[in-house]
Amino acid sequence: MKCKILLSWFFSVWFTSVAQAGFLDFTEVNNGYLNSTTISLSNATINSFGTDSFVYAPGDFGALGGGGFCSIAGGSCEGSAEVLFSDSVSDLTLNTQFFDRGDSALLEIYSGAILLSSIGVISDTIVDFTGFSGITRLLIIDSSTGSGFAYTNFEFTSVSEPGVLILIILGLLGFAIRKRLAA
Repeated sequence: MKCKILLSWFFSVWFTSVAQAGFLDFTEVNNGYLNSTTISLSNATINSFGTDSFVYAPGDFGALGGGGFCSIAGGSCEGSAEVLFSDSVSDLTLNTQFFDRGDSALLEIYSGAILLSSIGVISDTIVDFTGFSGITRLLIIDSSTGSGFAYTNFEFTSVSEPGVLILIILGLLGFAIRKRLAA
């Protein structure tokens, strides 16, 4: 009986701590031009392949959610970028904003080096990668000829990997149960 209670408690704690709603919070950094091609947030690092990065605080120029960014190239938001998540995520959604005629981008999600999916964008829209898990990288390939896109309102489910301590505890529980059944 004690073993069943212990296992029930363990699995309830395990499943509630593994998946948590998350978002990229751009209030962690200064908004405006950063004079940097790297944006470091608590749960992701964004690398701009342009000449600079511009950060939108929530509400700036209509930016949604926790704010957003664009990669500066050629004086506008036409640069490509990558988002490297600290932990793998699932059910990623984001918005593209500030579409201008001639803007287009390809957004690809990866789990390690494996391409999971890609979506082409030619207007302001919600980019929806729900149903995909294990996402470690978002690659944005911008081929705009207009003013380019801003990427805002990044939402996802954060998926923590099991720790070594949890695996040790499971192993010890298995040995204890096996010993008890053998006795």
